[in-house]
Amino acid sequence: MSPTGGLPGYAAGEIFASLREYAQRTRTGYSFADNVGFIVDLPERQSFSPDAAFYTGELTMKFPKGAPVFAVEVRSEGDYGPMAEQEMAQKRADYFSAGTLAVDSLFPD
Repeated sequence: MSPTGGLPGYAAGEIFASLREYAQRTRTGYSFADNVGFIVDLPERQSFSPDAAFYTGELTMKFPKGAPVFAVEVRSEGDYGPMAEQEMAQKRADYFSAGTLAVDSLFPD
């Protein structure tokens, strides 16, 4: 995981805080900040590590098995332009293929 700047870090933190409040209120799952690996089974990918996520599976000491139901990728300064758009589109497609129900690519500003 590469370090990120202030705006993307703040945005991801705010999303995590909102997901945490939702998780506590509904008791339907778990909220995660960045750097958590989710184990998935895709041809080109075996894990995800979104910037924020909501997960409804079993919580253990190991990486969560299966995709989160909601995943957020916060764009950093270098995540813009045609190549970045293709990479983000592929990442979203991978999330959906693995079973994630909602994916957001946030543009902090």
